[in-house]
Amino acid sequence: VSAAFVIMLATAGLHLYAVYAMQQVGDVTPDMIPAPSAQRDQTASPEANLSDEQMVEISDLMGKLKDNPNDSATLTALGDAFLKAQDWVRAEFFLSKAVLSKPSDTRSRYMLAIALYQQNKIGLTIKAFEELLAIEEDPAIMYNLAIIYKYQVNEPKRAVELFNKIIALPGAAPEIVAKAQNELK
Repeated sequence: VSAAFVIMLATAGLHLYAVYAMQQVGDVTPDMIPAPSAQRDQTASPEANLSDEQMVEISDLMGKLKDNPNDSATLTALGDAFLKAQDWVRAEFFLSKAVLSKPSDTRSRYMLAIALYQQNKIGLTIKAFEELLAIEEDPAIMYNLAIIYKYQVNEPKRAVELFNKIIALPGAAPEIVAKAQNELK
């Protein structure tokens, strides 16, 4: 987990996971995480959300794809670049291809779930998170999924199962355990 990835997660509205990941990175402080109001304008064209540096990075990555169109690392990097630019549709496109290219890659799967969620594709978000949990039992992923079940699809039983699983999971970050316990009240 990199500092840039933590900040991207927070920008994408997944603040709890960003705090959890921040503990693993160590070089990110809470003041570095942008508030939700700092998100970019979604009414502008996707290119308007890209800095010159991001455009160069994306151009370089697209050049790499010409040589190897199924390179998982390049597809994931492109998805990450579009997530940072909050261009959810393009992020979904490249991350979907990355997952197909390397199904065991949990990072691309997680970022795909973020892109789907940001587009309000809740059913696909749930599927992406459930598939990710089948690979890796991460309490932050469980928490995000439980919140979706509880507040967006009205499946409180499934949410309770996940919150209880977080609480029982050895090594879960105390902040996530506390949040899960709070949700059960």
